[in-house]
Amino acid sequence: MFTREIDFESVGRSLQLKQEVEGDVGCVVWDAAIVLAKYLEVREKGKRKLLKGSSVVELGAGTGCVGLAAALLGYVHYLSNICDTYL
Repeated sequence: MFTREIDFESVGRSLQLKQEVEGDVGCVVWDAAIVLAKYLEVREKGKRKLLKGSSVVELGAGTGCVGLAAALLGYVHYLSNICDTYL
């Protein structure tokens, strides 16, 4: 097991997500999840607030990267996964 750390400079915090070296798709942090999480941060720093007043629902969350990022950015969030082991 190892940890991926994702910095969110706009809120002065970071996510530390533990993931397996080997395993199913739900036990690793996908690069696409990191890109989407950082996209949310960049949009929130801009003039147009992408999620202002919205809730975030992440289905099949796996490690929960995007939903946890939304939480750090201050949004109402819900995460769901088939297996509770990873959340």
